[in-house]
Amino acid sequence: ESYCQKLFHLCMLSYYNKWEIDISPEVNSGRGPLDFKIVSKNLKYAIEIKKLSSTQYKHGINTQLPEYGKAEKIKNLIYLAFSDVEDIERRNKRIQEINDEVNNLKADFNIDVIIIDGLRKKSASKY
Repeated sequence: ESYCQKLFHLCMLSYYNKWEIDISPEVNSGRGPLDFKIVSKNLKYAIEIKKLSSTQYKHGINTQLPEYGKAEKIKNLIYLAFSDVEDIERRNKRIQEINDEVNNLKADFNIDVIIIDGLRKKSASKY
């Protein structure tokens, strides 16, 4: 997951620096390190990143992200999942489980789930 975090951080730095938005990796307010915290003049976001192949993919959405949100006093949460599971049925099941957890947490938080296709694909020249 560290390469997913580094890729996300690199992409966000170039965009957010332009708009004077602070993005901080590995913020720790006492509940362990939050993957990212984004702060602008009006909004704060907590971001947790997981790979769908991780055994902790549900723990990230149902435990880690809400705890970080409470510790940082952040209502806007983003769960960023890199889809690296080739089995379509297994991948869809995990995405559905994440969405079910989000529905259970919506009373306390504003949660966005972002799924990024992280599967390696052959380049067009290989076909």
